Amino acid sequence: MPRVSAFARLANGAIAPKRVLEGQATHLSRTMHGMDFDVPHDEFFIPVALSGAVLTFRGGAGGEEPPKRVIQGSKTGLVRPQTIAVDPVHDEVYVGDPSARAVFVFHRTDNGNVAPIRVLQGKQSKLVEVTSVAVDPVHDLLITGQRGLTPETTGLLIFRRTDNGDVAPRAIIAGPKTRMYHFRQVAVDPTREKIYVAVQDIWYKPAAPYAASKVRSGYATEKNEEALKWTPSPFDPSTKGFIGVWDIHDDGNVPPRAVIRGPQSRLLEPGGLALDSGDGEVIAVDGGVNGYQVYLVPQFFRPEFWRSLANGLRPLP
Repeated sequence: MPRVSAFARLANGAIAPKRVLEGQATHLSRTMHGMDFDVPHDEFFIPVALSGAVLTFRGGAGGEEPPKRVIQGSKTGLVRPQTIAVDPVHDEVYVGDPSARAVFVFHRTDNGNVAPIRVLQGKQSKLVEVTSVAVDPVHDLLITGQRGLTPETTGLLIFRRTDNGDVAPRAIIAGPKTRMYHFRQVAVDPTREKIYVAVQDIWYKPAAPYAASKVRSGYATEKNEEALKWTPSPFDPSTKGFIGVWDIHDDGNVPPRAVIRGPQSRLLEPGGLALDSGDGEVIAVDGGVNGYQVYLVPQFFRPEFWRSLANGLRPLP
């Protein structure tokens, strides 16, 4: 059954959740690939792909509790929303929809069948299968992650936060050096100007070629079997998933500035990601281990660490 489980921050091991949100009244459904928490307003947001909806719950929701608000209907433009980011500074919610090849922006308190206030979509935007969104309200940036038509277009597309319509990204972080071949969630730390990416695999998986029964323009067709095969990464196949860190000013085919990876990390296929900069923690939800892992990396949240790397010095412990 689809559910949202809440654990204590310091929970460890096979621990029961403090609260569980589930049941018909919640409107939760299968295929929920993202959520975001609005700390100032004590609410969390979940896109539900199969119902084309965005659900808002109070922070302490549990049991079979219905959402406080539901964005759903023909005016929303939503088809299969899968990822979401809330901006409490500007009171906006950003929804990534891979089927619509778009990012929809709503007022944070919108409810019902409402039209978005902005839509980022079109050929110039280069948006295809949007897998993640993150907002930097300090530098006015919108970071989107996507699976593109090729490995060279699979990565991070960075826009201005207020971009609307068919607008080209101001920067694209993509290419073989990034290792971002199959990834999902993205988080941004505006204070340290860093972008964190949960990479599930080092193999390239092409974006799905079909929308309903029609072949999408520019995609491989069913007859072109070679184009539909997974393409191997040039990197060490023994290291599968990892957490990578980039700078918000990066552009092009650039490697991550720092990584969490390897056997000791126990990372297999991290798809979810959250930051706790106050406690120096990076949290990864890992489908490969059917759980989540927390990494204590306080140096990631210290400006002197990034300065030392930029100057070619040995990283601080």
